[in-house]
Amino acid sequence: MQSGFDATFAIVETVGAYCADTSRHDQGAGMVQQMLAATNCLAAAQSDTEKNAFTSRCDGADRKIDALVYDLNGLTAAGIRIVEAVFTNKQ
Repeated sequence: MQSGFDATFAIVETVGAYCADTSRHDQGAGMVQQMLAATNCLAAAQSDTEKNAFTSRCDGADRKIDALVYDLNGLTAAGIRIVEAVFTNKQ
């Protein structure tokens, strides 16, 4: 499994490589920033309520980033299922 920094760098590279449209690039960069902020807050969270809230934020940001990357790569629903199955089995 990749470290948070490595995974974030890979996401930024992917978004940047496929984004001729600066608004989509900015959208992706904003999502990565949201994910990093939520991850930092999760690491600092002390109560179960805080941990659950920041875990939900991380999960939501992760799904948005995945959707953008899938769209940028032109993946179909079948392609998305394959990618997600591969990553689920590696974790």
